[in-house]
Amino acid sequence: MQESAGGTHSPVSASASEWTAVVTPTADAGDGLSACFNRGTLMSQVVSRFVGDDISVASLKKFKAQLSQPGFPARRYLSVMPGTKS
Repeated sequence: MQESAGGTHSPVSASASEWTAVVTPTADAGDGLSACFNRGTLMSQVVSRFVGDDISVASLKKFKAQLSQPGFPARRYLSVMPGTKS
């Protein structure tokens, strides 16, 4: 994957390794287990950092709506793994 314009990402087929087959990631880990990427869960510290002192229903709805915008800083923060560049 590589970052594209507007903060989106796209696959780079020419850089794909021939060592492993292409897989589609899912939460199903087999044997009745599942795993989920938890940075997508909004943590109270992140929300309060972006909404400031305005913890109202209107402010939280606005924050939630802004998460659909690829360049929104909170979305970028929640989508980057620790120790990697955004």
